[in-house]
Amino acid sequence: MSLFSIYIKMFFIALLGLSLIFISCDDNVTPENSTTFTARIIDNSGTGVSNATIEALGVPNRNLIEKTVSDEDGNFTLSKLPTNIENVLLRISHIDFNTYEESLVNIKNTTKGGSLPITLHNQDSCCGMIIIYARDKESEDALKEVQVKLSKGNSILRKNYTNSEGKLVFDNICKGEYWLRLAKDGYKVIEEDFKIEGCDTLTMTFDMETKSESKDTCCNSKVKIYIKDKSTSELINGATVKLWQSGHLKSSKVTEHGYVIFEDLCKGKWGVSIHHDHYQVSEFNFEIDCGSEKEFVHYLKSQSTTDTCNTAKIKLFIKDYSSGNAISGALVKIYSEETLISEGESNSNGYYIKE
Repeated sequence: MSLFSIYIKMFFIALLGLSLIFISCDDNVTPENSTTFTARIIDNSGTGVSNATIEALGVPNRNLIEKTVSDEDGNFTLSKLPTNIENVLLRISHIDFNTYEESLVNIKNTTKGGSLPITLHNQDSCCGMIIIYARDKESEDALKEVQVKLSKGNSILRKNYTNSEGKLVFDNICKGEYWLRLAKDGYKVIEEDFKIEGCDTLTMTFDMETKSESKDTCCNSKVKIYIKDKSTSELINGATVKLWQSGHLKSSKVTEHGYVIFEDLCKGKWGVSIHHDHYQVSEFNFEIDCGSEKEFVHYLKSQSTTDTCNTAKIKLFIKDYSSGNAISGALVKIYSEETLISEGESNSNGYYIKE
């Protein structure tokens, strides 16, 4: 295994203590034949849960078969499962929800057609609520179908839309610092930070400006990104492309026909990270001007097929150097030589785990 270098970016000023708990390597057997399983993860209100970690485990030894993360709508796909799924256990974990475990056979048996929903239940301590109202700034009329993203640090937690009254409620929110992003065609994007303490209920009203009112003529740029295999130059489908600016995740899309398109981008510097189960994580940056259209072709390196130690596990504990208290929401990036192989945030207990 390559020597890891670890880069940690914090969203507040603090000295960090970093404790490496353990690294281990186990045998991993990939079945010759495979099957695919697709589902959507939702909360008690039916809202999709993004950035949930999904693990397919073999029983009884609980060996890892495949692992992925849900997209911003809560959807995920496992594509390397054995044809016989009788001995496959599905484990879903998320910082804000109780861990879910169920045999894959039982889950599929409950399917009644359509997209299979899997419901996660909130932790008892997550009792905060935010009530959101969106209005047109000039007329003060309610705005329906405003896309609202609830994020913590660099992770989108939930995404939903305002109703006909311009209202949306996110409940069962855990204690912590969050930010909202409101977007609607024809209107200027709004971002707002907020903090939940215990079982707070916050009501926030947003008056949204039309683009002509805001005189913002510099958020009309477009970027098209092609993703290709470095060895074959073939286009790659199913890659998750994340768009970042100033440390905030602005959008996340999955490649279809080998590319994604991001529109209505503002002038400035942007970052892109690309993730795919069969390829190494990759990043690049670009800068765009007003009214520009740019195209990029980015190549991904395939995961090594000769690495016999690909089930190693690293567990990091991140704490404040002075107080010793665990720090949640720390951005952890793990590199092998110059290649980013993993990134994520420390959980509510201060841990980041990579398997």
